Amino acid sequence: MIATDPHAIPHDTPPAHLDGLGPVVLGAIEPFDAQPMLGLPDAAKPAVIAVLAARHQGPVLVLAPTPTNAADLVDALPLWLGERDRSRLLQFPARETAPYERQKPAPDIVEARLSAIESLRQGSPIVVADVDAAAQRTVAAVSAPLELCLGSTIRMADLVRSLDANGYERRRLVVEPSSFAVRGGIVDFWPPAEVEPVRVELFGDDIDSIRRFDPLTQRSTQAVERVAVRPAREWSPGPASEPLIEALLTAVDQDRRDENDAAEATAEAALLTLDLEHLRNGGPTARPDFWTQFLAPGTVFAHLGEDALVIVDEPHDVSSRAEERDRRAEDARAELEWEARIPHGLPHPWLNCDELDAEIHRASHRVRSLSRLASGDQRLPFRPSPRLAGKLSQLFESLRESRGRGAHV
Repeated sequence: MIATDPHAIPHDTPPAHLDGLGPVVLGAIEPFDAQPMLGLPDAAKPAVIAVLAARHQGPVLVLAPTPTNAADLVDALPLWLGERDRSRLLQFPARETAPYERQKPAPDIVEARLSAIESLRQGSPIVVADVDAAAQRTVAAVSAPLELCLGSTIRMADLVRSLDANGYERRRLVVEPSSFAVRGGIVDFWPPAEVEPVRVELFGDDIDSIRRFDPLTQRSTQAVERVAVRPAREWSPGPASEPLIEALLTAVDQDRRDENDAAEATAEAALLTLDLEHLRNGGPTARPDFWTQFLAPGTVFAHLGEDALVIVDEPHDVSSRAEERDRRAEDARAELEWEARIPHGLPHPWLNCDELDAEIHRASHRVRSLSRLASGDQRLPFRPSPRLAGKLSQLFESLRESRGRGAHV
């Protein structure tokens, strides 16, 4: 990557947290601060994103078109981020589940999504997401979770109720994230963003001790002063879901039957409708992962706060990917309805293209877009280095020519 305009590089002392060539990139970007769209080659994107993120004091969401694009950015950005900002970098991955299917997402993906959400609540991370991930619904942006502090009081029943409401599964022993167990006055639970589970011991209603423990040996490893009960799922049934469940039941055509409906398939669709009615009446569900795609009330954008920067990599590609997803969802819904595997009338399992665009351009967000096609006043002074196929003599000659023009290499 070569900065081609020597006059775009200021000689002022740069911010201390910009390492390596960061100050050069900063100097190239500063004259374009008023431009919402920046034109640049793909090779320059990690450097420009890193500097834009490092300059911003609030949370940053980088939206890439595809999972591969997002993974490439996550790999490349640490090379450009200063030491202070590397620890801010997180990926918000997509649940790798097909639309309208009753698949359980991989636990590590759900944990990564919830960890990114928690980081957005607590601080100012740099979160990289692709269209698939950002369009999937997630937990609501709510106030601080229940916090358990050494010496404070809580009724055992209230703690268990909170764990259940946050999606923790009750087990005999806690050996994996998102589960909890109760033994006498002891409650073990494992928040998905934590490395180890925690053990809370109650003496009456008083919190007598809080300790981390090894899930393999079940032995305590560290005493802590406090721990929060954070969501273990992106959606769990509860009073907050009642309006969404009612709206979903209204949308579902419970009486429609097609001529091709086999008895087995019709029963499958009917079971989903009955499950939804059971949820409306306050009952549990054996299919929480299926209903998450419709009933999770939040989006990753809602967690960004008032001072967020959203960087959109290739807006045209982002829109095309969102439109492709919408078509895929429509096709899947039509096929599954025709086969009577799902009830008729279920809504989109993610934000559609228009909804995603509205979330990107929330009034509280500053949006910067990067495009390889933008030109003229929007074009940053970068060009790709020539491809030299390992010929060192040509490399040195190219470097001499670039330096002779005053370019930064």
